[in-house]
Amino acid sequence: MPIQVESFYTEAYFDTLLVNGVFYSGAVGPNAIIPSTDIIWFSDTDWSRVGWRLCADFPPASALPTPVPSSADAPPAPVPATPAPMHMWAAVSGECSLNGTCVESPNFPQNYGVDQTCILEINFELAGPIHVESFNTETYFDYLLVNDVKYFGTNGPHGITPSSSVFWCSDTHVAQSGWRLCADALTFSPSETPNFWSRVSGPCTAYSGCVRSPNYPLIYGEDHLCTIELAAPSVTISVTSFHSENYADWILIDGVEYSGFDGISGTMDVSSTIVWSADHSIQKTGWEICRAAGCQSGPIFYCEFSVVICDGVTEIPGSSFQSCENLSQVHIPHSVTSIGNSAFANCISLKHVDISNSSVVAIGHSAFRSCTSLVDLDMPDSVTYVGPFAFYQCSSLRSVNISLSATSIGESSFSGCTSLSEVNVPGSVTYVGPWAFYSCSALRRVHSWLPYQCHR
Repeated sequence: MPIQVESFYTEAYFDTLLVNGVFYSGAVGPNAIIPSTDIIWFSDTDWSRVGWRLCADFPPASALPTPVPSSADAPPAPVPATPAPMHMWAAVSGECSLNGTCVESPNFPQNYGVDQTCILEINFELAGPIHVESFNTETYFDYLLVNDVKYFGTNGPHGITPSSSVFWCSDTHVAQSGWRLCADALTFSPSETPNFWSRVSGPCTAYSGCVRSPNYPLIYGEDHLCTIELAAPSVTISVTSFHSENYADWILIDGVEYSGFDGISGTMDVSSTIVWSADHSIQKTGWEICRAAGCQSGPIFYCEFSVVICDGVTEIPGSSFQSCENLSQVHIPHSVTSIGNSAFANCISLKHVDISNSSVVAIGHSAFRSCTSLVDLDMPDSVTYVGPFAFYQCSSLRSVNISLSATSIGESSFSGCTSLSEVNVPGSVTYVGPWAFYSCSALRRVHSWLPYQCHR
């Protein structure tokens, strides 16, 4: 039966696994290979790596067919594979544990130990709000760090969507019962898989629709190998940056090696696994390869420099583009009626949102919170609701034309917009929440016809 490679990383070329006369090394393992002879492992006397783990599926005894006398044994009918559940916990390192779609502190529900650390790596393709099922740590000293915020005591990160790895730390004193955090499991058929890259092996990293050399944009390391498998037979990629040692450090795309400073750029179609190799001498800043620009239809959205939402999409779900630091502009089509909570929160490079031709009715809580580069915004006349903190601390926002249909402007919706100098508030607005324009120090002109229910 075929080998299933769960992990494979050896010293390239020197520490090898021999399967059917073929040597496998680096990050390329014998996945799906059916061995016909004994498998042999070699390692030399120099560099060592984390090694490999190979598995084989054996059906349980109860699942084995009962032999039926027959003149000829017919092969069993193939059973389609059940799509695997997917969730946002990509990897757990340290003494914490992964239990289904949940992660738990060490020894949960018993007391965790002292002087412990864990890192919970996030699959950003599937990141969503954390469900806190239990949370009890020593106040101030034993904490969970989520999006640079410390959570301790009985105050856990419920409802928070992580935008970076989650970190756990306990000190050397009092221990408590700890925590259990869960994520919603998503099940996809092969044709629906949200990952642009189906598998990235080795020290390269994948983030949303992009994959990067180790440590990018800093100097990559020495003596390593990565393989990047595609999620479709053919994809179009965009090379946003590339700088490697000439000839010695190269990336292999459809059988062609590219290296140097300008060896590869722009967009190109790819139909085979991408391989990256670096030797043990000179290192450069490396590379980043992303999904080529095109309209996105969801339900999983990718971080790109420029995003076009496909016509026909009706909702941009909560946290869809949260903390996409390189996103500069986005086009929202006529079909979209709702922008979810924190959909574009912390997109610090977002300058332009083309929303004027959309049919958006509601702009959710913190939808554009801390988009510090956003300069202006023309709401479509369809908008009736601007949620609390919707444009909170959009410090470059200079002018806003609020929809002629708007009825509610939520609490602190424009608070901290220190560059905002002019606002047009139509007579349809019946409610302006507390602190809606608090700390708008440059505000000089407000055109408004507010009949009642206004609050400072």
